[in-house]
Parts: sequence; C-alpha cells; structure tokens
Amino acid sequence: MPFSLPKLNTFRARLIFYIALLTIFLATTLVISLQYTRSIMLEGALNQISSTTALLDRQLLIENNELQRYTNIIRDELRIQKIMRETNTGKIGKKLNNLFNDQFGWLPVDSYLLVDSKGAFLSGRGPDKLLSIIDYEKPSKAQTHYLKTPRGVELIAHSPVYFKQQLLGHILLSRIYNISKLRMFEEQTKGHLFVVKDNTIILSTMSSAMKKQIPTGADSLVINQNNYALQPIMLNRDAHQGVLFYYAVSDTDFLNTIQNYTQLTSFILLFGVSGVLLLGVFFLKDFDKPLISLLAATREVAEGHLPIITKRIPRNEVDQLSNQFSDMVTSLREKQNVIDESQHKLERLTITNVLTGLYNRRYLQEIFPKLLAQAARDKSPISAIMIDLDYFKRINDKHGHLAGDLVLVEFSALMRSHSRANDYLFRLGGEEFLILTLSENAAGTLALAEKIRKAAESTPVTFEGESIPYTLSCGISIIYPTEHEPNALNTLLSFSDKSLYVAKQAGRNRTHLYNNDASYRDTKSVHY
Repeated sequence: MPFSLPKLNTFRARLIFYIALLTIFLATTLVISLQYTRSIMLEGALNQISSTTALLDRQLLIENNELQRYTNIIRDELRIQKIMRETNTGKIGKKLNNLFNDQFGWLPVDSYLLVDSKGAFLSGRGPDKLLSIIDYEKPSKAQTHYLKTPRGVELIAHSPVYFKQQLLGHILLSRIYNISKLRMFEEQTKGHLFVVKDNTIILSTMSSAMKKQIPTGADSLVINQNNYALQPIMLNRDAHQGVLFYYAVSDTDFLNTIQNYTQLTSFILLFGVSGVLLLGVFFLKDFDKPLISLLAATREVAEGHLPIITKRIPRNEVDQLSNQFSDMVTSLREKQNVIDESQHKLERLTITNVLTGLYNRRYLQEIFPKLLAQAARDKSPISAIMIDLDYFKRINDKHGHLAGDLVLVEFSALMRSHSRANDYLFRLGGEEFLILTLSENAAGTLALAEKIRKAAESTPVTFEGESIPYTLSCGISIIYPTEHEPNALNTLLSFSDKSLYVAKQAGRNRTHLYNNDASYRDTKSVHY
C-alpha cells in the first residue's frame, strides 16, 4: 500500500506536522554528524599513531646505519691498521687513542673500543660490557646491537679490522639511549617511548612505567589508571640481547575529547529540538512565506549543505524561528569547521617536522614522484642540497639541548627566507636538512646553497644573552631523470650524501657539488 500523508484539515495541524518533521530531521542530522565525526577522529588518531611509529622506526634505523658507517670509516683507516699490526701492546693503546682523538674525535659517539683479535683491550673509552657482543667464532661479520648497560641502553656497531685477510682486532662504537634521548623523541612525537627487555620496561621517561610488564603481542598497557595504545617499532632485533622499542599514546585524552564533543552535540540537539517545539506552539498565522523559505533551507541541509541564512528583523514569532534556525545551522557550520581544522592539523602533523615546521621524510616520499614527473616533462634536472650543521653536538654539549633546538628552529626560518617559492625544504633528522628544487643548471643550485651557507655563517643565534655562531656544510647533486625511473630518489640522496661527506672532509663550512654527468665525471669543491 503506497505511503500517503495524513489528512490535515487545519493550518495548525499542518504547522505542527511540519514542525515535527523538522525536529526529527534536525535530531537525525546531528546524531549522524556525531557518529561520523567520532569515526573520523578515531581513524585519524589511529593513523597518526601508525605514522609516528613508522617515522620513529625510520629515525632509529638511520641512526643504526649511521653508526655502522662510522665504524666502517675507522675500520678502513690505514693508519689504524698499521698501528694494530705493531707488537708492542703498551705503545699501541696510546698511539691508537691519539690517532682516534685527532682524526675521529668529531664523531657523535658516546663510546669507542679497540681490541685485538683475541679480545684484549687496546684503546678506547666505555664499559667493558660492550665487549660481550663480539662473536669471535664469526669474526668477519659486521653487526649492530642494542645492549643494556649501567648507562642505559646502548646502540653498538661492531666491525672486525683486517689487513690482507689477517684479523687484527675489532672496533666498537656506541650511542647511549637514556632518559634525555627518549625525552627528545617524545617532544617530537607527543607520545612515549618504552625500551623493553624480557617483556619488562627497562627505560622510560615515566617513572611509573618502569618495570611494567608488556606481554608478547600486547597492543595496550594500563599505567596509573590510564590506558596507553602500544605500537612496536619494527627494528632488526638482536636474538641474544632481546631489547625492543615500543611507541605508546594515552587513550585517556582522546576519549575525553570525544566525550566532550558528544556532550556538546547532545546539548545542541536538545536545545535545537526544544527551541523548535516551543516556538511551534505560538506560530498560528501568517506563516506561508517565511515557512517556505525555512523549508527550502532545510532541504539544502538535507542535501549535505550548510547554507548561510540571513537573519530577519524579528517582527513576529516566525521571524524568530527563522533566526533560531540560522543560529543552529551556523553552530553546525562552526563545529564542522572545527572538525575540518582538526583533520587538517592531523594531516599537517604527518608530513611536517614538529620542531622546525619543515617537511619530513614521509612527505619527501610523497612529493618526489610528482617532482620526477614534472622534471621529465620539462626535461629539466632535479637538484638536491644536503645540509648538515657543523659540530652541532658541540652546541648541544656546551649550551644545552634547548639552545640546540633554537639553532635548528632559527636555521629553518633562515632557509625559508633565503629559498625560493618552488623549493621544497625538509628536515631529514637531527641536524641534517635537504632542499629539493627544479633548476636549469648547477650554477643556480650552487648560488642558492652558498647564499644559505653565508647567511648562516653571518647570523649567529642568541640564546639567553649569549651569541652562538654556527656554520654549514652543503653537498649538492643533480640528476636528469625519466618519469618512470624507480631509484631516482635514492640515487639523488646518495650522490648528495657523498658530496656532503667530501665537504666535511675538506674542512666544513663549504659547498661541494657531485657532478655525475656522463661528459664530466670529476667532482669540484666550491668554497667562497
């Protein structure tokens, strides 16, 4: 039987019927909006946790690879090998120590140890417990480990030293992960980092989390009646040491936000429905024209629009109803704007670095294919400027991490002010930055790098009344890609990194261009 409206013989009956329909519509719209918003907020929070975990994984992996690279540099130093071949062990340690301090004292490591092929100590500094990771049965294998020591948890890179296939000994470098290091990660991610061994938290900035048990496969943990969502950081895990990392975010704040939003929406729903019903009782005459306008507005809302309704001069009750509806739609629009802004902030957080506001590595992966396609269409090169702040660890050690953060922030602002509108600025991690640009030739890229380098050299940072000078080393690479070249980004970054390494080895505070053009394969160093 087809649906038909009930017979409404009076205008009052029709008015009451239409007001009832309007009330149901408003209530349904707000309830659906509430459910939809809750789903968006929950999905956004989960995506943020996953993205942040991936960024932490990437950052820890970069530090792992960097420490292994430093170990290989020392291992391949011929003077190290020459001293280790000597037979007078009493003089070997002093010579090795002097050579290390002179040539590799700039390395950002907390410990280094040199031992002979039988494990006897030769030179270095650091706890003897680090020597326990050396596998003498497989001396040719270079490794990295996480080890619990009295100083905290240490990332250790180990590499055997050979000369003409003869094992001379072993070298170990380490970095300490302590409370300060974890706090630095947490300031960037707005979460907590737990270091776990044997399912027990052994390092955390939260004293109440220490010695808490995390069962294998657990995705949440209760600390002080607060529930924390857990995400494991998927590093290469050492089977013997069993040190794991977890990223944790409190669910309590998020649930409170949803609850507050639910209460506010319920209040708006109650207020709106009550207002419509109360006003409907008094609307008895002269309603046709304003009601037609009001119903037209409700149809727009039903279609998913939130129109701007001009308020009327309140000459009668119908005008007041129209004005109330205008306020309600405005309130909905404002709440929708708040939701949109929150979503925009979440998206911005996933592609930018929290401290500097520059793009992060995730956005680098997203934007590079577009730049690659544009460069292929325009038949123009892609240039990369890899920038590293010289002796940045000294700034942190001498002035503190707050001063170091200020240097990073002000340098980021300096890069923005001296770069061009079509340049993409990234913070890769620590004191390492990257500029991607589409340029016609190397001269323009060199000019940009030198402009930034000179500006940094002449613009010290003031912290607590003290001037902190700093300099930069820049490595430049340029490639001519095709649109479907799969390894273009890795190639570009590899060349830039090599060029940066040459600039640092040449004395720092300079710019170096890695030229891989087929017609010109040597390198040139530019230092004005």
